[in-house]
Amino acid sequence: MTKYIFMFLTFSFLGWILDTTYCSLFIYKKFTPSGYYKNIPICPVYGLGGILIYALFVLFQNVPGYWVIPITSIAVIALEYFAGMFCEDVLKERLWDYSDKKYHLNGYITLENSIYWILIVLGLYWLIGSKIYILTDLLSDIDSKIGALDVFIACPFMIFLYELTIYTRDKRLGFRTKSELYKKIEELESKDLGKNWKEIQQKLKRKILGK
Repeated sequence: MTKYIFMFLTFSFLGWILDTTYCSLFIYKKFTPSGYYKNIPICPVYGLGGILIYALFVLFQNVPGYWVIPITSIAVIALEYFAGMFCEDVLKERLWDYSDKKYHLNGYITLENSIYWILIVLGLYWLIGSKIYILTDLLSDIDSKIGALDVFIACPFMIFLYELTIYTRDKRLGFRTKSELYKKIEELESKDLGKNWKEIQQKLKRKILGK
């Protein structure tokens, strides 16, 4: 299990770099860190995607690349779709929305991003596809060295990640609620509702901001 944690963190970090670079350069035009967790440079969907790609490369290591690449690409694109559904249903937040792009499916996946995933799969297959056994041996060696300690690493990590996710979800939802309330109060500022209302506005703002 530890080897999968190692892969999850590695691909999550690499995905964070990729996503942050893309968003900073082409969308927001300034440095904008990606990721769900505040001040933690990981994007979990890339971590899960990396594990899925590795698993399929191992499963189909004796299958020609012209089969492996499309199968793996479809699987990763499906992962992005279901991850988007999970975020909206469980985390109560849509972390990405492609509704404004052409050829999207419920805003979770789009043709453009699917092409990016295909290119990532192609690149990884070119790098490690024919050498997947080397990576497999390396990861197996990690597991064998850790041995019985595996459970003492995996269980705390899973518990920590779960607690961190729930904590982050509650904080993000709370912040979003406060932001929405603050905007509503701002909208009312232009209206003349009397002196008492001005005092109430200030008190509400201080309460929302935790002052």
